[in-house]
Parts: sequence; C-alpha cells; structure tokens
Amino acid sequence: MAKGKGRGREFFFEILIRATPRQVWRALVDPKRIPKWSYPVRARLDRLAIGGTFTFACEEGPDDSAEILDLKPEKVLVYRWSSSEPEPTVVAYFLIREGRYTKLIFANYGFGHTKEWDRAYEQDFLGWVEIHLKLKRHLEGTRAR
Repeated sequence: MAKGKGRGREFFFEILIRATPRQVWRALVDPKRIPKWSYPVRARLDRLAIGGTFTFACEEGPDDSAEILDLKPEKVLVYRWSSSEPEPTVVAYFLIREGRYTKLIFANYGFGHTKEWDRAYEQDFLGWVEIHLKLKRHLEGTRAR
C-alpha cells in the first residue's frame, strides 16, 4: 500500500453482493450506471484502460477525477482518486466470485496524518460505506429501509 513520509493511512472493507463479478464490474465502470448507486454525478470515462480517466461532475463543488492505474476486467480496478482530499489517494476494487455472490474488497489508501487529513479520512470512510451499500442494493434490487 502507499507508504511515504507522513502518509500511508488506509481503510478497507469487504461486502458480499448477490451478483456475478461481471454485473458488479459493469456497475463500477459504466458511466451511465454509476449515478444509480453513487452520489448524484455525471460520470464520464475517456477509455477503460490503464491511463484512462473517469470524471465525476458533481452538483456542488469541483469535479472529481480518477486515473486508472491497474485494470483486470471483472477482477481488479485501481485508480488515483482526486477529490476533496488535500492530495490524491488511491482507490482499489478487487472482485472475487463466491458461489452466487461476488466479494467486493474495497481499499482507499494514501491518507496523511494532519487535521485536514483526519477530516478527509473520516468523511471518505463514511461516504464509501454509504455508496457501497447503495451499490449492493442496486445490484440486488433491494431498497433502503
């Protein structure tokens, strides 16, 4: 994971989704599907390849962007995430088939240790948990209670 002077904090979690790796993958990379489980954004993808970029036009604030660093269809997606953090972090998805489910392993790393980073770390963790629960609901066809 990202290590360096004053950097290296990370978080990760796993979630089981009753869907195939292909279905989960398509939800993660299809710009038309991303707003269905993420925040209200207009997602764009210039190309689905290493070096390709996603842009997420947010209703409020500056656009977010992600440069693809690693890509193995239906298995691995890693990108450099530029959002409200003081500096870009790295986001990684790993998809593993487990019977009728896909285990989605999510990691976000590269957080520093200042107060500004503390706020970003907490907000990002809560935000990522929320949107991945929405992803699960979206793919499983269930609604929030």
